[in-house]
Amino acid sequence: MDCMRTLQIFDTISNIGAVIVIHHTDCGGLRITDDDVHQPFGRSIFTKSSSGKQQAYARQLVEVQEEIDHQERILREKTDEQDRKHALEQKRLDLANLKSRVHQTTTKYQPSTLPASDKLSQSASSTNDPQNPTTNHGQSLPEWENSESKDDWEWEKKNYGAKNAALDSLMGMIGLESVKQQFLTIKGKIDTIVRQNLSLKGERFGAVLLGNPGTGKTTVARIYAQFLVEVGALPGNHFLETSGSALANDGVNACKAHIDKILEEGGGVFFIDEAYQLVSGNSFGGKAVLDYLLAEMENLTGKVVFVLAGYHKQMEAFFQHNPGLPSRIPKQLEFQDYSNKELHSIMCYSIKAKYKDHMKVDDGLSGLYMRINRLSQITERHSNRLRKERWQGLKPDDNLLTREDLIGLEPSSTLKNNVAWSRLQKLIGLQSDKNSAQILLDTLQANYQRELQEMPLIDYSLNKCFIESPGTRKTSVAKLYGRILADIGLLSNGEVVVKNPADFVGSVLGQSEANTKAILASTMGKVLIIDESYMLAGGASADPYKIAVIDTIVAEVQSTPGEDRCVLLLGYKDQMEEMFCDVNPGLARRFPLESSFVFEDFADPELQQILNLKLKDAGFQATDQAKQVAMDVLRRARNRPNFGNAGEHMSNGSSKSMDTFDAIDFDPEFDRGERAVTNLPQLFKDAVGCDQMIKQFQGYQTTAANMKALGMNPREQILFNFLFKGPPGTGKTKTAQKMGKVYYDMGFLAQAKVIECSATDLIGQYVGQTGPKVQKLFEKALGKILFIDEAYRLAEGGFATEAMDELVDCLTKPKFAQNLVTILAGYDEDMNRLMNINPGLTSRFPESVIFPPMDAQFCLELLTKVLDGFRRKANAPLDLSILDPPSLELKNKLLELFESLTQLKSWGNARDVKTLAKTMFGKLISTLVQPNTQLLVTEIFVIEALQNIPPGIPQDGRDPGVSDEVWNQLHSDKQAAVEREKEHRRLQEEKLREEQRIADLERAAKAAADEAEKQRLIEEMRQAEIERRRQKAILEAIEREREKEREAQKKIQMMGPCPMDFAWIKQTGGYRCAGGSHWMSDARLGL
Repeated sequence: MDCMRTLQIFDTISNIGAVIVIHHTDCGGLRITDDDVHQPFGRSIFTKSSSGKQQAYARQLVEVQEEIDHQERILREKTDEQDRKHALEQKRLDLANLKSRVHQTTTKYQPSTLPASDKLSQSASSTNDPQNPTTNHGQSLPEWENSESKDDWEWEKKNYGAKNAALDSLMGMIGLESVKQQFLTIKGKIDTIVRQNLSLKGERFGAVLLGNPGTGKTTVARIYAQFLVEVGALPGNHFLETSGSALANDGVNACKAHIDKILEEGGGVFFIDEAYQLVSGNSFGGKAVLDYLLAEMENLTGKVVFVLAGYHKQMEAFFQHNPGLPSRIPKQLEFQDYSNKELHSIMCYSIKAKYKDHMKVDDGLSGLYMRINRLSQITERHSNRLRKERWQGLKPDDNLLTREDLIGLEPSSTLKNNVAWSRLQKLIGLQSDKNSAQILLDTLQANYQRELQEMPLIDYSLNKCFIESPGTRKTSVAKLYGRILADIGLLSNGEVVVKNPADFVGSVLGQSEANTKAILASTMGKVLIIDESYMLAGGASADPYKIAVIDTIVAEVQSTPGEDRCVLLLGYKDQMEEMFCDVNPGLARRFPLESSFVFEDFADPELQQILNLKLKDAGFQATDQAKQVAMDVLRRARNRPNFGNAGEHMSNGSSKSMDTFDAIDFDPEFDRGERAVTNLPQLFKDAVGCDQMIKQFQGYQTTAANMKALGMNPREQILFNFLFKGPPGTGKTKTAQKMGKVYYDMGFLAQAKVIECSATDLIGQYVGQTGPKVQKLFEKALGKILFIDEAYRLAEGGFATEAMDELVDCLTKPKFAQNLVTILAGYDEDMNRLMNINPGLTSRFPESVIFPPMDAQFCLELLTKVLDGFRRKANAPLDLSILDPPSLELKNKLLELFESLTQLKSWGNARDVKTLAKTMFGKLISTLVQPNTQLLVTEIFVIEALQNIPPGIPQDGRDPGVSDEVWNQLHSDKQAAVEREKEHRRLQEEKLREEQRIADLERAAKAAADEAEKQRLIEEMRQAEIERRRQKAILEAIEREREKEREAQKKIQMMGPCPMDFAWIKQTGGYRCAGGSHWMSDARLGL
């Protein structure tokens, strides 16, 4: 078997299932043995009978296959015969067209009388397509306008026998008067050239068709191609149509192939629709194609005419690509938007063509209702009405257009059973927004009636600003707003799409514009919500990418009726107003703030309703006390920045183990208000001399409780601004912390927390920085205590004064007023000076809390108390028997030492006493040898500790090493700066008073009956005007000096601030820091 190759062929037979092994031998024969036949069922199945059947089956298969091949050959022959026949007919037609062109070129041209070839006549008839609603197609359309162009053409045909099928087609189109006139102008020029027996080869007939979509540009492009052939300006009639995007995608080679095809056909027109796509930002190969076309336009003059089409604005960028484009495309055809009369005529013809004159129209084709709406909306409303009436069992007339079909239902009728409108009205609160929606509805209803009376419509805009607080359901209302607009028919879709500024802003030049256009294009017919839209302003950075987004929105969103677009800008009031001031003014015209939807915070009764609704939806109940406590929690939360309104309810209530909430579930310390009166003395137990303050706060607690019981708002009566006057170490900061607890317990603050800062934290280092720093600090302190230490420094320097003005302004803003407690702290004299510089502070900080310096007796008691605290806290073996109580002799000695210390300007009261105690304990503990050794405080140890206290840093801000001469001069210059600031304020106030006085005198002079009195008033007014101008001149001079000062301060800060962060004071020859040790000359500043 070594010489044998075995080939296994598995042939599965349906009724046998046998596997036969056939051995192929080298001698070329086949040998089948008994061993080679596998019998799965134990018996032989390989017989001669089965072999014969297999052979017969094979022969039948061959016969069927031969018949299939024969039929396929017959089918191919017939197909080839038809193709040969069609090809022969096409060649004959091409021959006829070629003979016609040869005849035109060999026969002297007669103006306006050239006959059209068969092919061109056929093309002309194709442009009069029944599907084209802008032509009359030879029908007897009513004379809807007086067309001068059509009259001119008819006059030429009548008097000169002019013939031109393309012009006939164009004149049959509705509107397009300027385009028709341009055609006649071109024809007149060609006629002149021919009469002069000149050549047309050098004449350029390239054209750009500019207009909005649907104005007939493509149709006119085909007519223009036919027109050029008929007047002899082109040798061939091939018309090749493509688009800018297709050319940009296919590249230069494909463009060259298109031109070669036109040349092979003998010439013609290369029509590029939406040609601006060749230079768009997303086109990579478009500019290369355009550069190639520029050369071909010049080289193929007289053979190929290039016709471009696009929209006005986009084509501006196209022509900016190369200055040679206008000369190569000299003809510009403007396609104006159709007037209402023209659109009415187009629609009348469309109805007649669509329904073959079978459709009846309520009030007739020329009636009122037909002059109001467009066909697509009419047919949609018509079909919907028929479907509803059939469902109701009625028998409507399919060939009748009713008034409702033609112009739609009245807006008020549409909203009677409207789901979205009903949901909007059922929303809790939001009354002003419901009123705004009603005003828009009333405007639409009025416009509906005015349309019926054919009166001008009232202007309105669907684009709105939604402004104010978070959690006031702006997004929910926006969705309902969009659905209502769609149901009325003002939007074709009504879907709500939510975007944020990050979706618009790109990372490279041109990307922001592309992103914005793409989003606006994809949201046509929908409601586009731009949440937190104020972030597009860019702030002081003037971000070019954000500016590009705003500019694109202004360009694309026109806020005109019928725009089928609704864009909503969402954000907070202050930020939105700031944005509209900083960006493109066109944005404010398209999104007027005065007609915004203003979402005010929910009032307490509205929040109560929402709470009840949330509890019901969650399947829970709450006791009356629990609901009241929940409302107290919400009132405190209202003082936080970005209070969530309705959203706050989602996080309230933590109990899940029972069905009914109790008060403790909302606030574990819900009864703090009842305990506050008794807790107040305990709160101030470690403070000395606070009896008057405790009585004052107890009065506040009583007032708040009584006003709440009477249903009144206690915030109107309770003070929120305080002055803390006193030397350092007298407990001002600790008292502020205790005040936070008191005000929190009364429900006026969201947190019993103190935000500590110094005047330096409010003062900017360059122009424009101070205001935002102050506002940011106030926002951080919302619902808390804002404690500003060393507030007297706000009276030093220009930026400090700016900080003070901004602080006063913030105190009066509704966002901050009575929503935080503001405390200005400092020395008595310095705080009084601050009040004198800015009189507005006196009315805003009517309450002063005086912190007197600590006497010697209190200092001794505090020292003993602090040392005892160390002993208890550290469990140290400290023996204080010498101080508790001290002997009379020791007490007198210590009181004498403390008395001398309190006379020092640098003495820090309790702060220094605590430092002294810490130093004494440190010395004692450092001498400990044995763990159980007693630490004995002796008389000598205490006396030496008091006598060795180092002198502190002067509290007047004077740097070490500053001479008296320098310091005194600096103090004088500080005072001079303060006086200049006071004088500036005085002059501003006088200027305002003079302006008011002049206005009063003017009104009095106009009202005076006596001539002498009138003349006296006029003279007095003249003198007042002279005085006003004098003050104005002085103020302008001061402002110039102040501007120079601001520039100098800006330069100083750019060169590096004072190392001690002091303000810079102007002196002769330069600037010195308020500490006295740092100097910056005018020469160094370049002044």
